[in-house]
Amino acid sequence: MSIKVSVPDPNEMPTRRRCPFYGFNNYHWSGLLDNAGNQCGATTSGLYGCFMELAGMIPDWDVCGVNSGELAEMVRSGELDDVPVFPKEKNHRGVSLREWFIERMGREPTQNP
Repeated sequence: MSIKVSVPDPNEMPTRRRCPFYGFNNYHWSGLLDNAGNQCGATTSGLYGCFMELAGMIPDWDVCGVNSGELAEMVRSGELDDVPVFPKEKNHRGVSLREWFIERMGREPTQNP
């Protein structure tokens, strides 16, 4: 089995999906750093490409298998609201995960899809 992780062009704006974690490195919830690729920032145990994309699906946090259990509860409860996110399109200026979630998903993290 081959693993595909996209390598971004540093001069292009990243393609975003309907997922606040798509295209970010996660440093144990101390911050999500833009990698402008397809990395899954919802995982802290390693560097992985988006599992949905690797399975040939369009990434969407609401139907993602990673959005379950303890992580899903941490997002819904607001426990991760203040984690800083550094997206390239905001000139790597930090925004809160809550703010980024609303921008990507069009709703509050506490709201059901």
